[in-house]
Amino acid sequence: MISINAVVYREADGRFTAEVPACPGCAASGATSEEAVANLREAAALYFEDEPCDRPAGASAAAQMERIAL
Repeated sequence: MISINAVVYREADGRFTAEVPACPGCAASGATSEEAVANLREAAALYFEDEPCDRPAGASAAAQMERIAL
């Protein structure tokens, strides 16, 4: 199991997006922040099957940073 930082933010339409700033394209969405994070766990597991994650990137100041376990 690994732990990574994830950013969760609310979109204009009210849905939530969760993404891994250090891994371009590794993101998911959901009706709630919990659903977005759960979907991100699945997306990140698939991402790490094919891509290394070694590039740091910043996060939006308006976003919530979370650490998730895969």
